[in-house]
Amino acid sequence: MQTSSSNGMAQMMKPEKPDYLYSVDQVNSQLEELYKKGSPRGYELGWKDFDYTILSGATTYIMGHPAHGKSFFLFEILIFLSQQYNLKHMVFSPENGAVHDVYAMIIGMYKCKNFHSLTPVELSDGKDFAREYFRVLDPLDRRFSVEDFLEHTGVEDFNTLSGDPFNEFDHDFKDDYNRQDLYIERILTLVRKKARATGLHIFILNHAQDGKKVEKNGTRYLPKPLPVDHSGGKAWWKKGLGMIGVWRPPAGLDDGNGHEYEYNEVIIDVQKAKPKGIGKIGEYTFYYDVEYNRYYTRDKITGSRNYAGEHENKKKAPF
Repeated sequence: MQTSSSNGMAQMMKPEKPDYLYSVDQVNSQLEELYKKGSPRGYELGWKDFDYTILSGATTYIMGHPAHGKSFFLFEILIFLSQQYNLKHMVFSPENGAVHDVYAMIIGMYKCKNFHSLTPVELSDGKDFAREYFRVLDPLDRRFSVEDFLEHTGVEDFNTLSGDPFNEFDHDFKDDYNRQDLYIERILTLVRKKARATGLHIFILNHAQDGKKVEKNGTRYLPKPLPVDHSGGKAWWKKGLGMIGVWRPPAGLDDGNGHEYEYNEVIIDVQKAKPKGIGKIGEYTFYYDVEYNRYYTRDKITGSRNYAGEHENKKKAPF
């Protein structure tokens, strides 16, 4: 039989309730809002029939083979978010060159022209746009880890943070038993937590792992990467919230349904869409307009082009 003394000892040894343990009543207001309004969507991206949104406090990982258009897709999203919603961005994109090269890419895409063909007036307008909405990170030869990258979230008032690509960061596996999979899981957990804590949307671009080319009808090509094909393995698939694959199929190849891929066709593959409600998983067909320096989709009935910046560029868009 337990004595009063032993009861008192048990009470003294009882651990304090952790501040991260919640009852349903503590989230009642959020539950009621979710019940009444449904799952929240993020910022719409402007392409007709493309069902993916950018939610504050969440993450998007964009993956694909080298030179398949990952950076262009990211930067078009960022530019549209600024044009439509006045969002501001911090980007780390050393694969696209020095700081001035990255700004040239932004300005050219914003003006829907090749940067070198801009008039002085267009260049000035592009600089104004880039000055207001973008900052570019370039640590030069200094060590720059993902943790260092995430520390810049409070430097200025931004809405998104982009790392392009993942292999340009300095990686050290020693705290993860020298295992890359454990390291990636830990790092992506940090990215997710930072996004939630700051309300930023964080984009990370990653290459597809080295794959074997396949051959079809005499054409050798890299197949469309699956979400488990991230360089670094399945850890990305486990930890990702929003995941998008970018794939440029070889021109002239039959897709198996009687359609031959066009020279500028790009498959945008929404592979994962969390939190629930931000988008719809599936493949979306895009095309890259070299002269206009933008992606577009086609109306399924009329075949007309749809540019994400159509609302802003109505007078100068080529349609």
